[in-house]
Amino acid sequence: MGNSNSSASKSRPPSSVGQHVAPALTKIPNPPVQNNKVTLPKAKVMEDKNKPCLPWERDLKGFLFLKRHTIWKYSDVGLNVDEACSLVISTNSVIATTALNTIILDTSRRTIRELPHETSLDYRATVHSLSPDGKILVRWKWEMRDSESCVAEAIRTDTNTSFIQHRLQRKFSKNFNILWASSCSLYIPDCDQGTISSWSLEAPNTLECLLRPLSSIGRQQDIRIHLSKDKRWMVINGRTFKDRGTTATGLIQIHDNEKNEDRLIPGASCCIGEVEVYDQLKTLLLISDSANGMLSLKVQQIDENAPGQPFEPVEVSVNLLVREDCPSELIILEGLPIVVIMTTQQCLYFFELHSGSYLFSQTLDSGKWRLFGNTDDPHNIILYHFKKKEIHRVSVNTDDLIGYIRQVLHNDTLASSVAIRTGLPGADDIMFNDMHAEY
Repeated sequence: MGNSNSSASKSRPPSSVGQHVAPALTKIPNPPVQNNKVTLPKAKVMEDKNKPCLPWERDLKGFLFLKRHTIWKYSDVGLNVDEACSLVISTNSVIATTALNTIILDTSRRTIRELPHETSLDYRATVHSLSPDGKILVRWKWEMRDSESCVAEAIRTDTNTSFIQHRLQRKFSKNFNILWASSCSLYIPDCDQGTISSWSLEAPNTLECLLRPLSSIGRQQDIRIHLSKDKRWMVINGRTFKDRGTTATGLIQIHDNEKNEDRLIPGASCCIGEVEVYDQLKTLLLISDSANGMLSLKVQQIDENAPGQPFEPVEVSVNLLVREDCPSELIILEGLPIVVIMTTQQCLYFFELHSGSYLFSQTLDSGKWRLFGNTDDPHNIILYHFKKKEIHRVSVNTDDLIGYIRQVLHNDTLASSVAIRTGLPGADDIMFNDMHAEY
């Protein structure tokens, strides 16, 4: 019974909207599957940026689709580092904030500074968050004897000095996430109260309630906030993981700050991105979910009444590498654009944004990983390995991307459209033939 269901899921064609059709997962060479788990040959991480680090990073036809190199290993310097709470990574620096300390690495000068945090048995929990520019560390501390209020503190990372310290009324919550709306203001979701509050460094003694999500959002285990670049759209994703993280249910609330309107749609994981459509920037909402051994991706324009040519909605599904799995993180590489989805079972999936076409997928090395976007380069993603305490930069090889789409995916139409949007080489002959066919 179990085998028949599994084979049926693998042979099921991906769904689509309109004329967008994603290639079946079986068209891409994948490692062998044993007992519903993908097995990978062991390989040592190499520092050379121009060589593949693992066999799956080079396709069988010789195209280097992804490149990975190690940015940082905590073991190399012998620092006492806990699991990273947040990372800010740019071309010349890596700032990792943990429960014990903040580590600032200057990659160009190869210098390291460690800022130890104040630790005390009087506090039951501490939450840290770094500002986007990495200059301010915000710390929220709950005392053992008082779970109804916390001490909010702001610290300058260059001098490790505290310049703000206030007690605020905020109940302790395990799922506590902070979104920096600007360099001096933060948005804070509260799972218990089902609210979104604002805290400003300019008025640190008050916690202002900005939005009270619908009651169904507030009942979820985890709440995450996403904010569009123009600050108009706030997306609140409330979700609950079940069965040891292999399944997830969630709701997404879209709030229009300009009109003060809300709408609610289902979805386990989401993100916001901006792409150019006919020389106009469009704010898009990306939603990922899983069911019956399939991973789905939906892309839609968040403002349906925006002027200009609209973005055509995309909906696609592919087989999961691990059947009992669900999406946990979404990131859009706006420079290409490519969508990256990471699941709770440590699998990565790559899709082309405009068509929803499937590009590549693979299970990562053993251990727990976390996915970050790169604040400095829209072609890269950042992977953090909790057990090994390593930070890796994974980049899409733009020199081989078009060739990979043509000769591995056998999709000249997709190769031509990607080349036109990005200006990447490799599809000149297709565009030349299409031009002559029109005349």
